[in-house]
Amino acid sequence: MNERNATDLGAGVASTGDTEEQRGLIQYIKASSIKFSALLLRPHDDKEIMQLSKSIKEVGLLQPIIVRLKDGFYEIVAGNRRFTACKALGWRKIPCYVLDLDDKAMFEMALIENVQRKTMTPLEEAESFRRYVEEKGWGSVAELASRIGKSSAYISKRIALLDLPTDVRDRIANNEIFPSAAEEILTIKDKEKQSELANMIAARRLTIKKARLLVDQLKKKESLVGNNSSSIVDTILVNDMIMAGSNTYSPQQQECEYDDISQQLNQITTKGYDHLTIKYHKAFDRAIVASKICMNNMDDVLKDVEENWLVYELLLQQRTTIHSIIDLLQKEKRNLRRARLFRYI
Repeated sequence: MNERNATDLGAGVASTGDTEEQRGLIQYIKASSIKFSALLLRPHDDKEIMQLSKSIKEVGLLQPIIVRLKDGFYEIVAGNRRFTACKALGWRKIPCYVLDLDDKAMFEMALIENVQRKTMTPLEEAESFRRYVEEKGWGSVAELASRIGKSSAYISKRIALLDLPTDVRDRIANNEIFPSAAEEILTIKDKEKQSELANMIAARRLTIKKARLLVDQLKKKESLVGNNSSSIVDTILVNDMIMAGSNTYSPQQQECEYDDISQQLNQITTKGYDHLTIKYHKAFDRAIVASKICMNNMDDVLKDVEENWLVYELLLQQRTTIHSIIDLLQKEKRNLRRARLFRYI
C-alpha cells in the first residue's frame, strides 16, 4: 500500500463520525486473512468493481472496510465491494475496522451502512429485511425499523414486494417501474392482473399518482361487474386522464420524491445513554477487540513453534492469560451496564 493510501485513511476515519466503528480498532490486515460472509454476501457488478478500483487507485481507500474476528479469520461486515476492488489492485494488506459482533449485530450494522449509502436495490433491501424479521427471527418490523432509521411502513412495504409475481419483480430490478408504483399493484390480489398492471405502468411510464388512479379505476370496475372483467387493458383504455401524458422522470428520480425521509442518527443502541456512557462502553469494546486480535495473533505464533513443546507450553499459558483477560473485560462491561458506574466516575 503506498503512502497516499495511508494518508487518505485518516479522512475515512474522520468521516465515520461518532459511530459503531469507534467501538473497534483499525488494523492493516492481510487480504488472505479476510473472508466474505455468507450471511451478507451480495452479487458484484464487474463494471462497478472496475470503476471503484480506478477510484481507489487514484485517491486511496477513503473508508476502511469493517470486519469481525471469526474462526481465526476476519469476516467482512461492511465493504465487500471495497475489499474486492482492493484485491483487484493487488493490495496485500487492507485497512480494516475490527469489531466484536455477533451475527445479529453484524447483520444490523451491514444493513445500516447499505441503507444509508443506498447501495442496495429495493429488492435486495426487501430480501434483507425479510431475512432479519422472518428467517432469522431477530426482531419485529418495528424493532428493525428503529435500528436502521426507517419507518415500519417502509420495512413492511419493501418485504411485501417479494410477494409480487416474478415478472413484476424483474421489472422493478430493471428499473422499469419504481417500488412505490409496485406497492400500489400489491393492493390487487389477482397475480395475473398484477402482471398486467405492471406491464401497462412500465409501457406508459406512469407516475405514482397515475398508477394509483389506475388501480382505483380497476377496483371500481371490479366492484361493479365482479372479478370476471375481461382485462385491465379495457379499464385503462377508458381512462384518458390516467393515460394522458408521459412521465419524463426516471424511476430513480421519482422514487426519491416518495422516499421515506425519516432518517435517524446514531442507530446503534445509543438511545437513553449520555455521552459518558457511550465513551466508557466503547472503551471496553475497544479493549475486548484489542485482546481478541492479540489472541488471534498468538494462535499464529503457536503454530510456528509446535515442534518445541517447552516454548509452546510457555506461550500457551500466555494465550490462556489473554483469554482470561477477555472474559474479565466482558464481565466488567456487563457490570458497568447494570450498575451504571459511570454516573459516579
